Amino acid sequence: MGSTVQFYAIIDTGLQYTSKNPATGGEQEKCVLAVRQRQSRAFVSYQGYNFSGSLLMSGEDYPPASLSTSNGLAIRKTLMKYGVTCEAEPRSIYYDNIDKAESDLDGCWNLQADANLTHFMDFSDYYTLPNSHLNKWWSLTPKAFQEAFALERPTFQSNLLNSPNAMRNVFGCTDITSDRLDTIRFELSSNDSIKNAANKVSPEGIIIPGKPKYCQCWFMELDDSEMSKWTMDCNRKETLENVFLYINQYLP
Repeated sequence: MGSTVQFYAIIDTGLQYTSKNPATGGEQEKCVLAVRQRQSRAFVSYQGYNFSGSLLMSGEDYPPASLSTSNGLAIRKTLMKYGVTCEAEPRSIYYDNIDKAESDLDGCWNLQADANLTHFMDFSDYYTLPNSHLNKWWSLTPKAFQEAFALERPTFQSNLLNSPNAMRNVFGCTDITSDRLDTIRFELSSNDSIKNAANKVSPEGIIIPGKPKYCQCWFMELDDSEMSKWTMDCNRKETLENVFLYINQYLP
């Protein structure tokens, strides 16, 4: 599972949103068709909710074998080794070593694969933890990581506050309280761009903890890594040159 599903072409349908795409929040996005290799999306079970080849929504009994054995397990272990995740909640922070974290699937891994579980179908929704061993170009800053938790679902916050390991990994200490998270959230509520990304805001203009409006989690929404900034800058350019050469300089 070391490479992605092959894409051969992108076909412009000529269709385009006149305003905002309700699924992504993007303005005036174009509608395109992707031509991919055969068997490019996993479909594990007719009994479950299947979406975009995502392995965790396949109707398997918990824990799903597609993520806890063979290639699914191998790729998760590799990602965790380098502090990279596509979970809604980064569960590795609750453990003192990766071996203990590999069986924890409660973070809701957004891994999408082909029918053979040998290639990624998509790997665009990911973020890199501040304590990653990769070049710091990839990682969220500790401040953004803390702010994301302060905005996240109450269950995520409760998990954090009940885990000394997690508090130490996120804040560097073990005496964090809900008041501390509330203070951060109140301060962030004065930032219009962050408030506009929130799914719910109180009548007083305070962000209500929960999933953001479009991203699957605040860790992605607030990703302030140099990688994320570079990606956004590339998105504004008409043409790109030597993309892989540029990225390779930041890989091990």
